Amino acid sequence: LSRSNPFSAIDVLRERSKLLRKTVYLFDDQFKEQMPKKNDTNVLEKELAYCKELEQRIEKEESLSSIPAVK
Repeated sequence: LSRSNPFSAIDVLRERSKLLRKTVYLFDDQFKEQMPKKNDTNVLEKELAYCKELEQRIEKEESLSSIPAVK
């Protein structure tokens, strides 16, 4: 780890997906049932797959994809 970037790639992805989920829940708390299952391993490829699936589900939902905070 370098001094300028103390976070690993997987930590950054998890933090950003967490913020995205929180923002979505502010607008539609019923969307929780539609969220993909979180990655509970430390495998970067699985975390990337989770983030892609999360993005696709949110983009599919017209009411959420039009909200600037979600974009």
